[in-house]
Amino acid sequence: MKKLFFALMIIFALTSSPYFSEAKSLKKPVVLDSDEWIVTLDEARIEEGEQLYKGDSRADVYLLKIANKKGKKHNVTVHTFRKEQGKSYKFGMSLNDTEGRNIEIEDKEVISFKNFPVGKETEEFEVFIMWQEEGSGRFFKQDFLVPVR
Repeated sequence: MKKLFFALMIIFALTSSPYFSEAKSLKKPVVLDSDEWIVTLDEARIEEGEQLYKGDSRADVYLLKIANKKGKKHNVTVHTFRKEQGKSYKFGMSLNDTEGRNIEIEDKEVISFKNFPVGKETEEFEVFIMWQEEGSGRFFKQDFLVPVR
């Protein structure tokens, strides 16, 4: 019984330590893949002298890339959403830059957002991509849940 209690105390000490529960920046990129898209979340690469948001105590800044794997896509729109505790709906994040523009991308082309802020409390966010295929009036959509921490 003492050994079990001792083992539980060690496990508790290791899992509750501030060192282990502290939010870390990305050590390597998060890459999510589907038949049509590749979504990559990576560390922001802000050049010296660029007038871009560099993060603060409330948010970290990342590089978000959305790559077209195949075919020509028309009317591409990208939206991002985050979930807040206690809410039954999701909040739109800063990335709604493609709304209202007729973006067309070819094979292997990338939509890149090099200054994408994500709140420090956010554990994951949703990337919502909608598009039309060449020669089709039908819309398609794809959702990705991107883990941050």
